[in-house]
Amino acid sequence: MGTKTSQLQIRVTEQEKAALKGLAAAAGLSLSRYVLSRALPSAGGEHSSAIGEGHDAPEHDEERPASAGAGARRHFEDLARMLADIPADDFRRALASLPIDRVNPILRNQVAGLVEAAAHAKATDPPDWVREVTPPARPHFGWPLASLRAHQIRVTPVPFKRRNIFFDPASPRGIPAVEVAPETGPPGRAGGEAEARLRVLGEALAKVALKVEFYLLGGAVLFQAFRARPATAHASALFAPAGLVDETARSVGEREGWAAGWLTSAVEETLGGGRPDRYLDGAGLAAFVPLAEYVLALKVGSLPPDAGARALDDVRYLLRVLNVTSVAAALEITSRYLSGRQLAPDPEATLRGLLGGSGG
Repeated sequence: MGTKTSQLQIRVTEQEKAALKGLAAAAGLSLSRYVLSRALPSAGGEHSSAIGEGHDAPEHDEERPASAGAGARRHFEDLARMLADIPADDFRRALASLPIDRVNPILRNQVAGLVEAAAHAKATDPPDWVREVTPPARPHFGWPLASLRAHQIRVTPVPFKRRNIFFDPASPRGIPAVEVAPETGPPGRAGGEAEARLRVLGEALAKVALKVEFYLLGGAVLFQAFRARPATAHASALFAPAGLVDETARSVGEREGWAAGWLTSAVEETLGGGRPDRYLDGAGLAAFVPLAEYVLALKVGSLPPDAGARALDDVRYLLRVLNVTSVAAALEITSRYLSGRQLAPDPEATLRGLLGGSGG
């Protein structure tokens, strides 16, 4: 590129400037470099992959996480601020195209998750390209140390969790939230009565120190209960009994006068019948369309030796959805999320019973 010896000024509105800043931050470029790269691709193309600078560590390097510590945190903080500044009415247009197709899959999903979280906070739809970003085949943990995975699984926000990206938002390797002032955005997305009911249940679950994830997967509604304040980071302290969720949901339904089956209907309606870009992530309760591998890992990891019919049916359903026909394959998927030392006692025996003794 030739030496820059001239200056060019353009006039834009405050909204256009905010949108350009957001695009530039997402691309990892200064504002002037971003505008130049879009106006003169041949001159600015060398910067199109700058978003990945400092983020290209191996996906499964146990020695160091792929997120590059404080430098990556500052990058995402800048991006979050820029996304917060873009008016909701201009959000889809401003972010209709981002030069992230050539960066590594981890960073691509991190950016997509942050953009989706910003859209959700602004009660608007994310740009179309967000839905086209394919999650990595294996989960990525900001802190890959096995003992910290369960904690990251519990605290990761939904837009990243369903993309196989896990981290602690409060850590230096986490991705910050997009803080949108209530008065700057439009009224909340019309979640309707269904979402309102889930929020009422979420408040009740939070009072008994639970955070429950409801999943819509292949037309079925499943859930996994987490302890909101586990005593340790070990997976054995992570999960809570399903019966406590059933009891709380039944109590709330009776108190509010809701008909039987209200919970399943509320999850299905809130998620638009299975739209991945719809989710709820509130106090005590989350609802989203997950990766089946993620749910299987949680179900196997939380299986007690005396698992009841309901827990076994959930695992059996997930094995069928994933076409898993061997104990080894089921445990391999589970090991991507939780280490063997963190699993419930002897999951192999339970899986053998479900798979008819197939171990290969």
